[in-house]
Amino acid sequence: MGHFYLSEKDLYAAMERAKDYICYSHIDNMCMGEHCHKLPWEGDIDLPAAYRKLKSLGYDGPVSLDIYIQDYAAVAPQCLSYINENVFGLL
Repeated sequence: MGHFYLSEKDLYAAMERAKDYICYSHIDNMCMGEHCHKLPWEGDIDLPAAYRKLKSLGYDGPVSLDIYIQDYAAVAPQCLSYINENVFGLL
């Protein structure tokens, strides 16, 4: 999600164009113009809307947490809870 967001003017149009090629997704958040892999509740990406779009395109593949600048062991439980409730729970 973050790489689409950084490289494309329109995140949703980019997903539409790439829909036949998307086979994997990593979830993080980012701020425009900054490659930073933020925690899911930080950053500018509307993650529920982005994953709603992916779902509407027929994507049902794997999603992994990609927050490499964080201490995974310390933040993963909170991130997974947040993602399940506030991203996938809203689809």
